Amino acid sequence: MMKNDNSLRSVSISRLLLDMIQETKQSAGDGTLLMMIVDPYTMKILSAFLTISELFAKGIISIENLEVGRKRFPKYHCIYFVNPTQSSIDYIKKDFPDPEHPQYGRIHLFFCHRISDQLLDSLISTSHLAKRIKTCKELNISYFLRDRNLFDLGMPNALEIYTQVNEKSKDVNPIVESMLNSIAEKLFTVCVSLKEYPYVQFQKTNLLTSKLAKIINGMFKSFYETKVFNEKRGVLLIVDRSIDATTPLLHDYSYESILYDFFEINDNLLTFRDKKHKLEEKDDVWMKFKNKHIAEVLNGLQEDFKGFMDSDATKKQRDKDSLESFEKMADVLHGMKEFKETSRKFGLHLNVADEITKVIIIYYIFSIILI
Repeated sequence: MMKNDNSLRSVSISRLLLDMIQETKQSAGDGTLLMMIVDPYTMKILSAFLTISELFAKGIISIENLEVGRKRFPKYHCIYFVNPTQSSIDYIKKDFPDPEHPQYGRIHLFFCHRISDQLLDSLISTSHLAKRIKTCKELNISYFLRDRNLFDLGMPNALEIYTQVNEKSKDVNPIVESMLNSIAEKLFTVCVSLKEYPYVQFQKTNLLTSKLAKIINGMFKSFYETKVFNEKRGVLLIVDRSIDATTPLLHDYSYESILYDFFEINDNLLTFRDKKHKLEEKDDVWMKFKNKHIAEVLNGLQEDFKGFMDSDATKKQRDKDSLESFEKMADVLHGMKEFKETSRKFGLHLNVADEITKVIIIYYIFSIILI
């Protein structure tokens, strides 16, 4: 994490490491080894922010699936980071069938968003399980990140909600109500992570936006009665895409958009020349250029590469003429072992830029022919 980084990504990582793991370690005692149990949903959340090695470095000795049978460790402390659903609660209770056969010694419960009173009562009603609960907290991280400040609620089927809406009605059916509550819960956790108590503004002419605004505003009022929030309150604007039908039809010519157009990318993994490359924050070349216009990227990559070559004091002899194309620039990098990681990043993006240049040239040739 960068110093003074207030991005959603940085804040979320800090909350996972400090509010969950560090707090548990302090509660369990210094030197205590911790196990972590996650369900499929929270595993995706966790992996969106932290790597397995980063978790191991913080004292987590094992990360296991809540829904799979596991070996018992009755003397160990364990973190349960789960989605507060009936299914997850049932699995937790299944881990502690009776006082004589506990799955773990002490447990620390962290829920990704609010747990209902009914589910919580169901959990603590089992007396021998309740005695083992040392921590019970709503962590309020129920979203995924696509970029430092670009989040995703992980609801790919949310558009189906429109098939259930009757705009002439003044209310929604139970299916839509459930979906809106789920959206509100997840969106609420984003604001809580940023300590935001925003003013909620919405499109009054739309039934869904009106209903969603009412639900989430109620959550804010209840939560921030006793919690600290940023003095300068932001605005949460809830609108329907119908107010801006043009933007989705416009093509974005940023480096990132062009990559998604030309290459195979899944979960930030770029497949290029039969190899996979992670597009992540550790790649400073990617971070610098991904939001810039492709024309600026093609020029900027050449300038940065030449600056990188000039800073290499160990490379005394260079053929400047060999740096006139992206392909030749990439070839030069192979011999620079002392700058292996930087070389790899530049090599990838120079080769990608070379492929993009070829496609753009072909596109313009065909455009001229057609004219």
